[in-house]
Amino acid sequence: HHGARRRRHAPVQIAGGAVMVTTLRSSRLHRPSVRGVTLIEVLVAVLVFSLAMLGLARLQARMVTGATDAPQRVIAAGLVDRLLSHALIDPANARCYEVPAAPPPGCTSAAASDTVALWRDDVADLPGSVATSTLITLPDGTHSGPDKQLKVRLTWLGAGRDEHAVEAITDVR
Repeated sequence: HHGARRRRHAPVQIAGGAVMVTTLRSSRLHRPSVRGVTLIEVLVAVLVFSLAMLGLARLQARMVTGATDAPQRVIAAGLVDRLLSHALIDPANARCYEVPAAPPPGCTSAAASDTVALWRDDVADLPGSVATSTLITLPDGTHSGPDKQLKVRLTWLGAGRDEHAVEAITDVR
């Protein structure tokens, strides 16, 4: 036995011969160190368990944040697509779909201006949202398609107060 001491007893006479009898006895000096090792092992196990639980709590918080941000991403992508679709349907008034100007210079379509105003109201429902759209005129001879593109960018603050963005560009024909 590890940690035990052997104790010698006086020889005992058995049937004409001498026999040495030994007995095992636990040492009281070693018990506290065994208890100390066990206590250290328990403390290390508690520490490892605590760190694992903190990690799981952090993972769960991120999952909740991600679940909250997902619907906002879908809404933002739909809003960007909606403005681009209106510009594609109404290319003669493409300038009217520029944001943040209200209405932009050169916009003569009341219907396009109203569409953009309604779009802005919907964008305002996203927390901390900022929307911009810019009509880009491409230089002559540098492309084979239309000479204008509409670029829309929408940013908002997610559940963790971090900024998210959706950006899209389409040709205006």
